[in-house]
Amino acid sequence: MQRRPDAQETTGSTASLGSPPNPAIGAPTIEPDGGFYTHLGEPTSAATMAGAARAARGAAQHDVESVAEGLAGIASALHTYTKDLERFVEGLYDSDLTDPRVRMLGQALQVARDADLRLARLGHDLRRLGASVEVATSNVDALQLERERLSTLYHIAQQLNSALDLEDLLGHVMNQLIGVVRAERGFLMLWDEDKLQLRFMVAQGADGLRLAESDFNISQGVVEGVWQSQQPLLTLDAQDDARLQQRVSVVAYGIRSVMCAPLRVRGHGVGIVYVDSRNQTALFDASHLDLLAAFCNQAAIAIDNARLFADLRHRIREISAMKTYTDNIFDSIASGVVTTDTLGRITAFNQAARRIFDQAGDKAVGRAYQEVLASIGDSELSEIMHQAVARNEVTLGHELERELPGRGQVFLRLNVSPLRQSEGENETLGVAMVVDDLTELRHSQQQTREIQRLFGRYVHPAVVRQLLAEPSAVHLGGETREISVVFADVRGYTRLAEELAPDELVRILNAYLNILTEAIWEEEGTLTMFIGDALMAIFNAPLPQSDHVHRAVRAAWAMRQALERRTGALATGEAPVEYGVGVHTGLAVVGNIGARDRLQNYTAIGDAVNTAQRLESNASANQVWMSAATYERVADMVDARELAPLQVKNKVQALRVYQLEGLRTHH
Repeated sequence: MQRRPDAQETTGSTASLGSPPNPAIGAPTIEPDGGFYTHLGEPTSAATMAGAARAARGAAQHDVESVAEGLAGIASALHTYTKDLERFVEGLYDSDLTDPRVRMLGQALQVARDADLRLARLGHDLRRLGASVEVATSNVDALQLERERLSTLYHIAQQLNSALDLEDLLGHVMNQLIGVVRAERGFLMLWDEDKLQLRFMVAQGADGLRLAESDFNISQGVVEGVWQSQQPLLTLDAQDDARLQQRVSVVAYGIRSVMCAPLRVRGHGVGIVYVDSRNQTALFDASHLDLLAAFCNQAAIAIDNARLFADLRHRIREISAMKTYTDNIFDSIASGVVTTDTLGRITAFNQAARRIFDQAGDKAVGRAYQEVLASIGDSELSEIMHQAVARNEVTLGHELERELPGRGQVFLRLNVSPLRQSEGENETLGVAMVVDDLTELRHSQQQTREIQRLFGRYVHPAVVRQLLAEPSAVHLGGETREISVVFADVRGYTRLAEELAPDELVRILNAYLNILTEAIWEEEGTLTMFIGDALMAIFNAPLPQSDHVHRAVRAAWAMRQALERRTGALATGEAPVEYGVGVHTGLAVVGNIGARDRLQNYTAIGDAVNTAQRLESNASANQVWMSAATYERVADMVDARELAPLQVKNKVQALRVYQLEGLRTHH
């Protein structure tokens, strides 16, 4: 496993293999904080100095050459003349110095000698000036090279610092680096903190095309050595470098020129940059390594910034996703949630709260809760909210009944508590109010009580349970629907009343009515009324019954059979009670009928009810009479005998009447 080197292990000189130091620019070093120092100046002053130096060098070179050429001609002629004059004066006139002409010749000789000496000195000065010009030329070339490198680094820094996406940045890094040092190919590796090893990130050729990791044959030993030492490496020819002879991969892959340098930020290595050439030796020199070092400085900072930006963007996405998740949960809560700050300004108003208070959330947040909740606001609520902030008091289960605009009567339960920064801290950030809308529950409870009140005594318990399970199926306000009506009444009630004591009469009537009620309930009919010795039952209301006609006829026949069994079981001397039963099917109005807030009853009214009562009143003792509307619906399941048409009150046409004789067993 690779090891990430510590900062204190990286001090020292640069490893330069097979390459003499560049005389113009020193090799890079590593500062104590881990950054490279490259001895490069400012690009703006360097460019100005280079331009002025080039102009001065050209003018000085031209002047020196012109003066030197003229002085050389004069010096040569004067030197020849001086030699000739010296031989002439010293040979012919040396003994006759009193002659004025001889003295003038001697003086001329002295002037010639002085001029010859001064010309010799000027020649020496010109040679020194020429050497100085050459030195200036060399310095201008070095300054120009430095300016070009600074310009390159400046543009590289601009491009690297403008990219924050790590993948795009790494591509820019390799593309710029290969172009700057004119390498054949290069790659970049970054340190993986999770796996504790260098991870191959990007590789590219001089043609700009990306290379796969499997296509990039490199010396792992060179990379490992640079990573562990944290020193840049340069070799002119890896094949002839004695220090790399042990690297089998270098020889096997035919690698020639190599440069490799670490990427360092804040004293720690973050990666490796590697460039090479398999075709050309001495492609890189110390100045290239210096440039690579400066480049790595910029690239390492840019990569670190890109990593930090990627991490920040990842965390922002996580926070955004968490916020979205939290908002979804917040909005999906069935209870209304309203939070405020310590000044009473609303900071959160979820979807349920918007529905409960009929308020838009975007119009509620930022406003005072007294204003937003004005429709339910009272001194009691304000006091509860104030106590939560001022005294950290918690209020649970506070119920309100209010009239809200757009909703009418509502029932609400409030739970109010202070918001604290974290567990155990006393600092209050605001108030949280959870609102449970009990309106539907209260209405449902009221409807349940109403159903139990209306039907509990008149229908079978199973029907009551169905009604409670589906209250919306009951239309208490009234509706027109087809029903089957059963009427039953005692025959000879006046005789019984005369023969029996009142309490005995009531006992006997109750016993018979219980028998009849059981028959009705057995078919899940609804008893709508008891009128003295008579009863009325309906089918297909309040719950729909597709076979309501069959149920009504079966209930009527069961009533007759129950009466016969009762009569057969009477004790000696006990008077029998006889009933007449009528059954009719037709349209009627059914609903909750009676005085408001007084006595109400779920019943049916209309012609269908009147017709059933007329049939019952004309039926013989213990006989069941059916209308044609009922008989035609059950003809295949009953044995019946048609009777003579019956003329009844308020009917123009006589009724066709059938007397029920029995039920067919296969039904």
